[in-house]
Amino acid sequence: MFKKSLLVSLMAVFLFGCSGSGGSSMTQQPEEMPPPEQAAPPTTTQIKTAVIDGNGSAVQDHIKGIVAPGAQFKEVSQTWDGSNIEASIILDDSTTITLNSSTDSLEGLTRETSNSKSIGMGTIAANRATLSRLEVDWQGSDRMDYLAGGYWLSVDATNPQSPVAEAGVFIDGTEFQTAPDLPVSGTATYSGKAHGLHTVVYNNERGFRIGEFDGDATLTADFGSSAISGRIDNIYSTEESVDVQRPRATRPYVITLGTTPITNMGSFAGSASIAHPSDNVVSIGRWDGQFSNLPASSNDQSPRLVGGTFGLNWVHSSGTQGQYIGVFNAEKQ
Repeated sequence: MFKKSLLVSLMAVFLFGCSGSGGSSMTQQPEEMPPPEQAAPPTTTQIKTAVIDGNGSAVQDHIKGIVAPGAQFKEVSQTWDGSNIEASIILDDSTTITLNSSTDSLEGLTRETSNSKSIGMGTIAANRATLSRLEVDWQGSDRMDYLAGGYWLSVDATNPQSPVAEAGVFIDGTEFQTAPDLPVSGTATYSGKAHGLHTVVYNNERGFRIGEFDGDATLTADFGSSAISGRIDNIYSTEESVDVQRPRATRPYVITLGTTPITNMGSFAGSASIAHPSDNVVSIGRWDGQFSNLPASSNDQSPRLVGGTFGLNWVHSSGTQGQYIGVFNAEKQ
């Protein structure tokens, strides 16, 4: 098992420790970036569209933009046996990375309650390190009636002068395997949490930051017009830099999940953006999701929950770039 601090510091070794002499040259960064005078939009190749797979499950394209942008879609699959989860990730070069919680759990990052299990996993093989944080929720005593989602990061340091990182998020489960019976009128509000990875690559040699983040997810579904929109706010980082451990800190970014149509399968995919109250941030992003096939109650036909993923790139005129990729799960209010 690995120690909890390796969730970020392990990436530092592969991303920076192998280049040059003396290891990482990282220094602590200020809490906020200086406001740019103007920002140019990132190219569309930096973000790939989200994908709904053939079963109606929401699976986000992994985004290779931490070190080098541009990736082709590869599916992430998972198997849950009621106690352990196995996730298989196919990377751009067709390499398959398999993480199994029975053998690859990270010490201090696995927690279980009566209806959920949060799991941190990691592997090191040859010149590649892969880390993942997943959560599985189940209904009542039936652990096989579940929803599983999370995020992963894999770094290849075959060329230590130019390491390549790939990252992604996914959500899947039994409630997403068949289409829901959606209402034909009315609205519904869904509230829950979002989790994921955040990166910043500075253009002035001030360094690189990577961290996990959490936030609040709020979505509104209009079943009469078959549309859904939402936002993720109250974002705070749980790690902030590859060489400096920091306390949790709230970030003023707000992610807008743009209004998008709901299909007859209960799925949706659309554009997303991110804003900052003082920085002129320009962004491009995607989000997708799926409604549960279970009603909120015997008296409410609205789906009991909605889950999905999102990925965004932002940039400002200094050349500094950032990225958020995450997963959300929200219940009917």
